Amino acid sequence: MSEDSQQEALAEWVRKLKNLRVLRLKSTDDLGQPSCLNLKSLLGLGVLSNIYLVGKLQKLSEDQFPPSVTRLTLSASELRDDSMPTLEKLLNLRILELFSGSYTGTRMVFSSKGFGQLRQLRLWKLHELKEWRVELEELEEWTVEKGAMPSIREICNKLKMLPEDGLQHLSTLQKLKLTGMPKEFNAKVNKDHGHQD
Repeated sequence: MSEDSQQEALAEWVRKLKNLRVLRLKSTDDLGQPSCLNLKSLLGLGVLSNIYLVGKLQKLSEDQFPPSVTRLTLSASELRDDSMPTLEKLLNLRILELFSGSYTGTRMVFSSKGFGQLRQLRLWKLHELKEWRVELEELEEWTVEKGAMPSIREICNKLKMLPEDGLQHLSTLQKLKLTGMPKEFNAKVNKDHGHQD
């Protein structure tokens, strides 16, 4: 049986697990590099709440995940199109983690009224597959529209940027953890808040 046939069979088998609550899938080739993750729609898994995926995804469709999902982690997905319009429609999503190599596009938009239940957002070097030493295209623009993430409590950001405009609208934000920011950003924050070196 070929690798594609095996993945197809696995994808079909997963779809039949109607009582599945946690799904963790990792797809790598013989050299340990991320390989394609053949993932079909999981919409029929009505109690699935926690999804952790490592491997390349072609694109996320509108019916990719069931509305029961509360935690989603993606790594090495290499998604090229902004997946936020799809992910923000997961009405019960409370934790979103986008790790190394999960998104290779240059623009990401959190739209108004999107991610209504999101409590925690973790972004970690989206453009970098560190353990595989692969550099991907960097994010150039990150927009958080007014009204997005109205329930957010914590953002952990290990990107080299923040939204130009948007975080000031997040009135429920209690914890903001930033690492890897350029010196120019730290200097701007200190200046804006009246801190002296």
